[in-house]
Amino acid sequence: MMYAVDENKNRVEARPNIRAFCPACGNPVYSACGDKNIWHFRHESLGECLWNNKENESDLHRAWKKHFMKSRYNCEIEKRISERIADVCLVSSQKKAVVEIQKSFIDSEEINSRTLNYFRNGYNVAWLFDVRDVSYNFSLHDIKEDEKYRYTSFKWKWAKKYVGDAISLFQYLRLPCQVYLSIYPGSVFQIKKAYFGNNAPKRGWGYKIPKDRLADSIIRNSNIKV
Repeated sequence: MMYAVDENKNRVEARPNIRAFCPACGNPVYSACGDKNIWHFRHESLGECLWNNKENESDLHRAWKKHFMKSRYNCEIEKRISERIADVCLVSSQKKAVVEIQKSFIDSEEINSRTLNYFRNGYNVAWLFDVRDVSYNFSLHDIKEDEKYRYTSFKWKWAKKYVGDAISLFQYLRLPCQVYLSIYPGSVFQIKKAYFGNNAPKRGWGYKIPKDRLADSIIRNSNIKV
C-alpha cells in the first residue's frame, strides 16, 4: 500500500522510520523505503485484512497510482468501497469511476466480483491491464473513420483470456465497464469492440490514447453520475 494512517487517523505516505497503521484493519505497518522500489507500506503480520490480495502489488501499480494523482480530477488512492479496496477513484463534478490496475492473471470470478461490487456502490469501472510482455503479438492496423471518431483496428495473436472476461462485461452484459491495455510507451489502447476466438479477443477496434489523457477518457466514458 502507498498510504497508511498515523495514530490520529491522518493519511501518511511512506518514509523511513514512520509509525503507521493499516487503514483497513488497524494493524501496524512498516515502511519499505529501499533504493529499487517505490516507497510503500507493508503489514508486519497480514492476518485477516482486505489487503490480503494487494500486499504484493508491483511498482507498476504504484507508478500508475502516482500518475493518476496528477490528473485534474479528485483522485483518491486505495479507497475502501464496501469490502474492496480500489486502486484508484476518480471523481469529476458529474461522474465517478474506479480504476483497477492488473498486471498478472486474474480469474473471471474475481473480475466479475470486483466490477459488480463497485457498480453496486455507484462507480463505473475501468480495467487497466499491463500486457507489455505480449506486445510482440499485438498489432494495430489501419485507422478508420466513422461519423464521429477515428478508430484503429487491432489483431492479437495470443490474447490473454482474462482480458476477454473484462471485455465481455460491457460488450455482452452491458455493465458500466471500460478496458484499457498498457502496451506502448506513453500511451494506452482502449478496446471498444472485440471479436473472440477460443474465448479470447483476437481482433477488434478501439482508440490509442496518450497516457496523460487516460483519466479524461475514463471520466468521459463513465455513464455513472455523482
